[in-house]
Amino acid sequence: MAQSTMPCSLHFQVWWCKRALEPPHTQSPVRCQGPTGSALNDPALLPLAPLAGAIQAEILLQRVAQRVQELHEEERQEVSGYTQILAGLKFEKALIQQVFREGIMRESGIYQDILEEGRQEGRQEGRQEGERSLILRQLIRRLGEMPEPMSSRLATLSLEQPETLGEALLEFETIADLEAWFESPE
Repeated sequence: MAQSTMPCSLHFQVWWCKRALEPPHTQSPVRCQGPTGSALNDPALLPLAPLAGAIQAEILLQRVAQRVQELHEEERQEVSGYTQILAGLKFEKALIQQVFREGIMRESGIYQDILEEGRQEGRQEGRQEGERSLILRQLIRRLGEMPEPMSSRLATLSLEQPETLGEALLEFETIADLEAWFESPE
């Protein structure tokens, strides 16, 4: 097959269109004229560039990663993700992670939302644990040492129960009062 003289960007586009119509046994790889091809200048083609049949594929991957870093943040996140996914078809995961220091997930808006949700859940659980700990200390101070079954039940209080128990324990005089509180419907 003769080497095409069309720009790499156009070559990618033509190749992808032709490839969809060709039977698998007749498909041929894209050949870029080196890592400086116009694919590096077109953000839409950056994800495809690492798949090009370049002689120095790792250097091309590094150049693509550098070019991705130069994009605006929103576009960078998207292009970086697509590029890393497609690069995974040709390169080892460790190399991709090394070259793309940012990583697909760290900048992903969805990933950031998941992290924030996890932080909020952690803070909520911390508050609940703190409330339970405070209630347990108040109960021990008021009623004396807590039997294990009661301590276990305190650990399973719902979101609203520690506050209600905190108010009710001011009137408790014995462990029986606490048992009655657990048995009473709210």
